[in-house]
Amino acid sequence: MAALQRAAVTFQQLFDGSPQAVLSTDSQGIITRANRGFESVFGYSAEHISGSHNCDMIVPEEMVLEMTTIRQTILSGKSVHKETRRKHKNGKLIPVSLLGFPILINGTVEGIFYVYQDITERKELEDQLYRKAFYDSLTGVPNRILFMERLGRAVARQKRKKQFCFAVFMIDLDRFKWVNDTMGHPAGDILLEQAAQRFLCSVRSVDTVARLGGDEFAVLLEDISDSKEIIAIARRIRNEAAKVFKIKGNDIHISSSIGIVINTSFYSRAEDILRDADIAMYRAKATGKSRYKVFSKKLHEMTHDALQLENDLKEAVEKNQLQLYYQPVVCAKSEKIKGFEALLRWSHPTRGMISPVNFIPLAEENGLIIPIGQWVIEEACRQLKKWHLSTEFARHMSMSVNISSRQFMHNDLEQTIINALDAVELSPDFFVAELTESSVMEKPESVIGQLNRLKKTGIRIAIDDFGTGYSSLAYLKRFPLDYLKMDKSFVDEINANHENMEIAKAIITLAHNLDLKVIAEGIERMEQLEALRCLDCNFIQGYYYSRPVDGLQASQLIEGWGDI
Repeated sequence: MAALQRAAVTFQQLFDGSPQAVLSTDSQGIITRANRGFESVFGYSAEHISGSHNCDMIVPEEMVLEMTTIRQTILSGKSVHKETRRKHKNGKLIPVSLLGFPILINGTVEGIFYVYQDITERKELEDQLYRKAFYDSLTGVPNRILFMERLGRAVARQKRKKQFCFAVFMIDLDRFKWVNDTMGHPAGDILLEQAAQRFLCSVRSVDTVARLGGDEFAVLLEDISDSKEIIAIARRIRNEAAKVFKIKGNDIHISSSIGIVINTSFYSRAEDILRDADIAMYRAKATGKSRYKVFSKKLHEMTHDALQLENDLKEAVEKNQLQLYYQPVVCAKSEKIKGFEALLRWSHPTRGMISPVNFIPLAEENGLIIPIGQWVIEEACRQLKKWHLSTEFARHMSMSVNISSRQFMHNDLEQTIINALDAVELSPDFFVAELTESSVMEKPESVIGQLNRLKKTGIRIAIDDFGTGYSSLAYLKRFPLDYLKMDKSFVDEINANHENMEIAKAIITLAHNLDLKVIAEGIERMEQLEALRCLDCNFIQGYYYSRPVDGLQASQLIEGWGDI
């Protein structure tokens, strides 16, 4: 009896002193005893709940069936250990670790012991770690890891259930870099947050919007087969991105380019789907931005062709397959050659002559434009020096070289030009660097310093394609320029189109007021030449005088012109 009493006292102390919530019930689920830990965890007084049913006190209504299954398992003589949720007296749900085991008396199950441990802190920490690992910290949407996991599950599900369909979007924010560069990264972060919320509002609750990095987002549309609905969602996303963003009191206008993969049944890897959505997105961006493009076999072939072209271009640079053509720039009044514009050409060994429109953007993207641009500068200077030495007529001719936007921002541009000029002992007066209007006006404040450094070398600077961009007259006045090159689009119908005539007149007047010379491009007919002469245009360039020709033909052109 003494031993039994000691055992009973020990058990009671263990029962009452445990910080965990301990509850005992009979075989019907009626509470027979609860400890102080139960009071602390669930808020009920132990003495007031005796005789109540366990399900009525702490089991949420939606988990009664689970509780019934647990009780039946324990009554069969087995223990149960699992994580679940239980209800506090105030109605709040608490995540708990539950241990349930049978009360055996003489081999018979007479009741059940339940031990509950509040795991709220651990669950919150797990949730924080999970969100840190699988969600974007800035926008709160899933990150690349979670997106690829869900996309992989969708691929696997489609293999099991042929009727299950899904689609994938890749989204890139157009002009995001401009926002970052002009307004700062905090503004860019706000833009990303707002864009993510707009995209979430554009899709269904079952869909996934993820930020993959930078300004790239992805969308997974699950259990969707109607292509019209898919396109409608793409349009909603595009329209949401096009709406004005309010950031730091400023109205910001951007757009989005979207690549879409609809026919996903042929894929076995999530990575391949994302790759093709990315290809379609870049195609949408290349065709004008603020557009969506559906991936197709033709698009795949185009991408494969572009990749092959990129590899061929690298080889062309290594094997000196590139060459320069030259088009004369002629004085409008005297019709004497003022100089030449050097134009890059690529004679592919199997594809023939490839247009610069097809390979210059490629070179810009992969960085080859830097070594290519250096070669162009050096070769153009060498050729001009040869002409200067060949005849008296050519000694005052200049050479214009197109400078790409990436090349313009490269730190070594001034030194590259100086080295090329020094190598052939050519005066910088004869070198004209042509920059597109868009490349200098995208970030005008930051390019003024670069333009001034170029100007200090003694070279001339021209703005190419003038009139097609959005030049600020205030900046134009501050730029150290020598020439404006009027875009061909204003010359085409200058005689028949009154508006083109007035624009050309305005450009020429503006240039002369700023003490700049004007070069008109694209002259093909005598009447265009006469019209521009009447407007006091300085120089003419176009097929009327000559198409771009190779170095030998240009030399012959100089000799023939000099004899006139």
